[in-house]
Amino acid sequence: MTRFVLAAGCVVLLVSGCGGSNLVPSGGGGSTGGRAFVPDPDTTGTVERVDNAGRLVLTDGRLVSLAGVDLSTGDVCADEGLTYLARLTVGATVAVDACDAAGAGEISGMVVATTEGGRVFVNVELLRSGFAQISGESLAGCGDEAAQAR
Repeated sequence: MTRFVLAAGCVVLLVSGCGGSNLVPSGGGGSTGGRAFVPDPDTTGTVERVDNAGRLVLTDGRLVSLAGVDLSTGDVCADEGLTYLARLTVGATVAVDACDAAGAGEISGMVVATTEGGRVFVNVELLRSGFAQISGESLAGCGDEAAQAR
């Protein structure tokens, strides 16, 4: 459960409006360098694209939603947020620390994307950059205890 403290700490960094105008990860709050989140992945895959609901579509057809994150998909920031998410993830290998099942063929979880540029904790990076808010979804189904129960 301690790995999710990082996500909660990002609430302080949220600001009003759309995220930053540069659509390149900063290597700041979402970077997994140093003593940050290290996934204990339940599954991995390569991201083919991001759908209009902000879910990652893996090359094998599975869908991955970002646990605890509400990406703006119905307002003026939607296109910018989806573009930013795509730049972070498309073509990247992702490690997903799965939470409760989101639906048939869909995984909800904490996601770390690995590219040539490094690793990014995607859930936190979207919060840090202002493209997402913390959702009302409980993260109780995430982490070590939930993984042991699965």
